[in-house]
This record gives sequence, structure tokens and C-alpha cells, in this order.
Amino acid sequence: MTLKRKFAGLCFMAVIIPATLALAEGARGFYFASYMGLKIPESAVASSMHFSNGAERNFAGALGFRISRHWRMEAEASYRKDEIAQTPLADHVKSFAGLVNVYYDFDAPGKLKPFIGGGAGYISKLSEDSSGGDKLVWQLGGGVNYALSPALSFNGAYRYVDEGMDAASDGYGGHELHIGVTYALPFKPAPKPRQNQ
Repeated sequence: MTLKRKFAGLCFMAVIIPATLALAEGARGFYFASYMGLKIPESAVASSMHFSNGAERNFAGALGFRISRHWRMEAEASYRKDEIAQTPLADHVKSFAGLVNVYYDFDAPGKLKPFIGGGAGYISKLSEDSSGGDKLVWQLGGGVNYALSPALSFNGAYRYVDEGMDAASDGYGGHELHIGVTYALPFKPAPKPRQNQ
């Protein structure tokens, strides 16, 4: 079995199991999310490079579905770009990633709601000399949501991201700090059918 097939199976189980358990509590609807932040690289690969501003800038958007009060899932698309100064030439590296994330929101009094989560997907890197490739990527982290209104919330988060998960690489990991906003779309559950008396 190839690495991609094993990975796909793990992702399927990671998404389906919590989703199946959470559906018993009742669906809560869709939401949009956007994030921006910085990634501080830590791997041996990054140690041989110099980033123009010390960290990678990244931007992301996601379509999420709140399955229950605690569980939610997201399909995330992200973009990264930075200048890496290497000997003898500098280069710009662009990255595009797609991930499926699962989050758990904790109950807490007030407007602050902490959460933890993780996800996995693919990342595609491309430099100015057209070198690069597609690799598996995974992330784990957590943060806090602050409710500005019933539909709109602000969040701050940390996550560890590994961008080099393949059979021939030790990975290219780093620490990401994000700020973002989330907007929940109006959702009305379907009425339960009436029972004939």
C-alpha cells in the first residue's frame, strides 16, 4: 500500500469517526473563516536558509460546518510566499495548500471559547526556477475564539505545521501564529415530521 493510500485512509477515519459521533447532537450549519499570520520555520532545511523577514507570511480561507456545539470541520485553502536568500542566488517560494481540519470547541463561560484541532492535506511548492513539488502536510494546534456577535467571532491561534511528509523527507516543520475572523451563516434545521395520532 502506498503512502498516499495509507494517508488517505487515516484522514478518512479521522474525519468520519468524530463526525458520526457528533451528528447525534444535531447539526448547526456552515460558516466562513479567514486567517493571516506568520510561520517560524524550525527544520534542518530552514536552518540553511535565510528568510527575508525571519518568517513566512501566510493567508488562508476556509468553509466550515459546525456539526454540533463542540465539533466542527473545515476545508481550508492557504497561500504562502517569501523570499529565501541562499548562496549564490535569492529565490521566491510560493506555496498553495489544501487541508481538511477537525476542531473541538470547549465549553467556557463568557465570550471566550478555547479550541483544539488538527488536519491534513496536500501542499504544492513552486520557486522562480520552476522547481518544487507536491507533498503531504499535517497540522496540530489550538486557540481561542472571541464572540463579537452570535454570527461573528475573532480568533487567535497557534499550530505546528509539517510541510514535508513523504517517504524521502524528514519534513519541513514550523510554528504558525494566526489571527482571523469567522462568520456563521444563518441555519434553520429542518422541522421534525409530525407523527400521525
